[in-house]
Amino acid sequence: MVEERLDADVVVAGAGTAGSNAAWALAGAGFTVLLLEARSFAEAGARWANLVPVWPFEAAGVALPEPPEALEEDRAYTMLSLTGPGRTRMEGNRPCIHVDCRALVERLQSMGRAAGVQGRDCVQRMTLECDASGRPAVLTGERHPADAAPSRLRVTARLFVDATGTAGHLRRQVPGLAADCPELASNERCLGANEVCEVLDPTAARDFMARLGLEPGDAFAWTGVKGGYSTIVCHLRADANSILVTTGSLGDGLHGSGVEVLRDFKARNPWIGRGIFGGSGLIPIRRPYDRLGAPGIALVGDSGCQVFAAHASGIAIGLLAGRCLADSLAGRTDPGAEDAVWAYQSAFLRTHGPMLGAFDAFRRLSVSLSEAEVGDLVGEGFLQESSIRSALGQKLLAPHVVGEGPALARALMRRPALAAKLAATGARGAAAATVYRAFPTHPDRNALRRWSRTVAAALGGSPDVA
Repeated sequence: MVEERLDADVVVAGAGTAGSNAAWALAGAGFTVLLLEARSFAEAGARWANLVPVWPFEAAGVALPEPPEALEEDRAYTMLSLTGPGRTRMEGNRPCIHVDCRALVERLQSMGRAAGVQGRDCVQRMTLECDASGRPAVLTGERHPADAAPSRLRVTARLFVDATGTAGHLRRQVPGLAADCPELASNERCLGANEVCEVLDPTAARDFMARLGLEPGDAFAWTGVKGGYSTIVCHLRADANSILVTTGSLGDGLHGSGVEVLRDFKARNPWIGRGIFGGSGLIPIRRPYDRLGAPGIALVGDSGCQVFAAHASGIAIGLLAGRCLADSLAGRTDPGAEDAVWAYQSAFLRTHGPMLGAFDAFRRLSVSLSEAEVGDLVGEGFLQESSIRSALGQKLLAPHVVGEGPALARALMRRPALAAKLAATGARGAAAATVYRAFPTHPDRNALRRWSRTVAAALGGSPDVA
């Protein structure tokens, strides 16, 4: 088998949204970059549509999606209660857009190529070779492209970026980092699914929406359909000819999967036809790992648990991570040096950790709630428009989680036990946000260990770094 030998400043493994964006941003920072993908580039990354906040595109320096990459905008977004008539509606100045992630990945890959990123797809068995200090130095693999003979690949680089998703394929091969990135607990995994489907009977679709008090062009969500952390989100196009359905549930083996929830929803509504495109996957739902790199390796996207835990969305956070990595490494002669990688994780966790940690507190609450309690969050008025806007926009806004006004006062009186849980969650979130702003700025294992214990105490659970 022929062997190809390459050298680069940076190798990025994984050509989905997070990896392709990181490769493009790093090339823009002046590094030579090689982007690797286990599948073909045309099949890389998320293959579904996702609701993505606007501000991370701007912060990452990526132009906002335009049609057809940007799908039809919702007329309004409504949270519905499963247990009663209560609802919360958000209209006007919506903080996010529906994005065809297939087209977004293709655009980011194209931007990378224009910036000088080299690429190799269909690379299997990616294996890191570390030097005597444990720092990755070489990546080997086998290429099996559909239109060419198999070959071996051997790449030398100063930094390897793991953007391989929840599997964290490179992360697991660096013992000094793998030990500080624990396996996901059963309540830290979401099995999600998403599909854009044909509508076989537009009249039946409109009748379905009318029974909910909604119209075509509206988006709506039910939460708690399979326990606390589960959802069905739908957007029926204004012409009622297609519908976008997103589902998810805990990957604990007790609540089914997003695929099963989607299948059951379609079975109950036979006016929904075949899927036009979509996909499913396992998504981490926890705070970002307390350590996002080590000498010679950095994590971006799902491999670093850089996901908005409250509703298992990682597209926006992955864009932010790539920009943060490139900005932190710009101008450095050794992008994999310990101080360089530490600068990245410190910048990311200090800047975005407060928001991600606070919403992880809410995720921890939601996985513990019963379906009735989740229904009461909406039905009794605990979740107001500001709360939904904050969650969909992936921004900390005041008030966070708990709503405002007379509806909230009534909810506090009717459901004092649930109110107490929300108050405790708010306190945990605020404490976590403060801790994240104090992440150590310089390489110091003992300081990182103390910080890890502190953030774990604020949110509950065990520290990542022992």
